[in-house]
Amino acid sequence: MNKTRITYRLDNQAEKPLERISQEERKRVVPLYEDEFRVVNEGRPLPEYTTDYGAWNSPIDAETKRIEQLIRESNMSTIKKKPPRANEDLSVYEIEQRFRHEEYSENSTHTTSGTMYMRRNIPWFKVAGTAVGAVVTGILLGYLILTMFTGDNPPQDKTAITDDTKAITDDAPKEVSVTLPSEVQAGVIPVQIPARTYTFLQNGGFSTQERADQAGADIRNQGIAAVTEAADKFFVYVGVAVDRNSALTLSEQLQTKNLEIYKKPYSLPALQEMKWNGNAEFLQTYCTQADQLVQMLSGITLVHLEESELTAISDSTLQSIQSNFETWTQTSSQVFNDATADIKPTLQKLTNAMNTAKLSLDEYKKSPSFEMLWQTQTNILQFIITEKALLTDIASV
Repeated sequence: MNKTRITYRLDNQAEKPLERISQEERKRVVPLYEDEFRVVNEGRPLPEYTTDYGAWNSPIDAETKRIEQLIRESNMSTIKKKPPRANEDLSVYEIEQRFRHEEYSENSTHTTSGTMYMRRNIPWFKVAGTAVGAVVTGILLGYLILTMFTGDNPPQDKTAITDDTKAITDDAPKEVSVTLPSEVQAGVIPVQIPARTYTFLQNGGFSTQERADQAGADIRNQGIAAVTEAADKFFVYVGVAVDRNSALTLSEQLQTKNLEIYKKPYSLPALQEMKWNGNAEFLQTYCTQADQLVQMLSGITLVHLEESELTAISDSTLQSIQSNFETWTQTSSQVFNDATADIKPTLQKLTNAMNTAKLSLDEYKKSPSFEMLWQTQTNILQFIITEKALLTDIASV
């Protein structure tokens, strides 16, 4: 322990003579009896060094050390006399600390609050075995999952391989990239779609698109239907009927408006085979239901176009048309799903034309007008012309 020098500067008032102390200062002095104090004479010789007097120890320091020693001894006696606490009185932290000291053996068991704590050395081979078992289990689970998702590929029928698939020779590498066609080609399937014939009211045939468009615009300005078909010529049609007799009266009315009208049979081809990758029955049903709707819509419009004063359509007739229209719509969605990408635009045109014809007739029911009747006729003409184009595209020959 390093000792430092402490210099005390004493006040000279302590050396005052007794006669100079005032009466008030004497009253502040507390007298001590003989049994209240003890005189200790501890003489300490002065060091005999001439130049270095060494570290000076004050009696106060010695008394302080003695008091500190007494305090330490009293605390140690209290600690030794205090019995050790049971495990039930210890906290979890204190129990963990006890396990780290030598007073508890490595294999000893201690119970606290009804819970058993045990510490043992785990052999290294058990740790290694657990790790190896976890790795093997992971590999087995991964293999099982891959097997579930991939499965065994069934043997392929060699006769079902098309020309688009490249043959793999014995000298070819094991990894071969096969390029599939962007669009699945439709196969040729048998079908029974009969021919159908309607009567078109034709205004004329023109050699150029411009003349046909001009004639159609003049007819539409009079509030009459006008649809152009591009074939060997550009034909302009103004109406449709199921047969020649039904179209006779309408033809005479149109001629009174200075229009040249020709009754022309318009036929849709019959199909026994077609290029299709779906169900043939759906397409057959589609064409049959479409023919029924065309006859109903064209017939009801012709009846009211011949009237001098328009009358309303009966509810029973509209209900029958609505029922057939809903049935055809369901079949149309099935045919659309089976069609290839190049055929779907044509099917969409057919759907739009039939929907517009039905809506025009519904508007006529609300407010009868010749405009709605001719609008229905226009969309029926567009539907029949588009259907002929569809049958021509899917025909096998």
